[in-house]
Amino acid sequence: MKIAMISTPFESTPPLKYGGTERIVSLLTEGLAERGHEVTLFATGDSKTRARLVYFFETAQRQMYTADDVIYHLGMAFSQVESFDLVHNHDSFCGIPFCGLSPVPSLTTIHNSMTLSPGDKIYAAGDLRIRLFKAYPSNNYVAISENQRKAVPAGRVYRAYNAIAYQDFPFSPNKEDFFLWIGKIWPGKGLHSAIEVARRADLKLKIAGRPHPSHLEYFQNLMERVDGQKIQYLGEVSDEERLDLYKRARALLFPIQWDEPFGLVMVEAMACGTPVLAFGRGSVPEIIDDGRTGFVVSEVEEMVEAVKKVDSLDPGACRKWVEEHFSAEVMIKAYEEVYQDIMNREKR
Repeated sequence: MKIAMISTPFESTPPLKYGGTERIVSLLTEGLAERGHEVTLFATGDSKTRARLVYFFETAQRQMYTADDVIYHLGMAFSQVESFDLVHNHDSFCGIPFCGLSPVPSLTTIHNSMTLSPGDKIYAAGDLRIRLFKAYPSNNYVAISENQRKAVPAGRVYRAYNAIAYQDFPFSPNKEDFFLWIGKIWPGKGLHSAIEVARRADLKLKIAGRPHPSHLEYFQNLMERVDGQKIQYLGEVSDEERLDLYKRARALLFPIQWDEPFGLVMVEAMACGTPVLAFGRGSVPEIIDDGRTGFVVSEVEEMVEAVKKVDSLDPGACRKWVEEHFSAEVMIKAYEEVYQDIMNREKR
């Protein structure tokens, strides 16, 4: 199959550091190419791929991107899709109208929340995303969790979980005496709750990530609670440092404050044999096998209690769970089935 894979202009594909969507796009692109598909990746010029690479920005727009950049990237990509069998848009909401007008079969994976989250900055109207789905209800959509799928106001919505190349994540049954929080720092990710859990349970907590540029005051207020001893801020870490932290941590704290459609850090931690303690919002109950690979709780006090039981969880079970449900192979096969179903329907 000849596939046009459209990534974002925000980060390189794969990203050097932070960038969940681009990491998934890379994993899918490389896997499909390895399985014999002819894939062209529309991304930034600093991306790395075995597929054919087409770019309109030489480097990732990271801190500088605007809505104009997104529209330009998408417009240029969709202007070149006529020769493909199928177009897979990962630039989520802005790509929906382009998919609706595409001359070849297309689909959009919804990597973001259905509604605006506190971290968004390029969408002017809070209901724009819902209006886009209602304007293009016949498009093909892929949700990344069942929780997200139920919220999509469209007729045809597939589901394919995000995944990782779990073989690249170092497994260790031996844990050190610290807990981990990792991600982009803004209120929805709940770092303030993780710090509160660490204080109440008298834990060592390591924090890794960069502040969201729209929430610098939140970040600065939190840093006043970081003592550099029990609670340490490491900044934004490299891939190598991130994997090392996952491998050594007793558990990952994931006290999200919004309905996150898929928390990739949970899967990454479990692949390293590290259980996850999380608030049960969004996709969390689907990703964690409660009582086996972590604990799903509803508030800070429950997470404090769950800390006492974390050493009873088997690191090997965490790794096995990821292998069975969130491996690259599982995701790639799921998308191949989606592609084939779309192609079959479009030929009728």
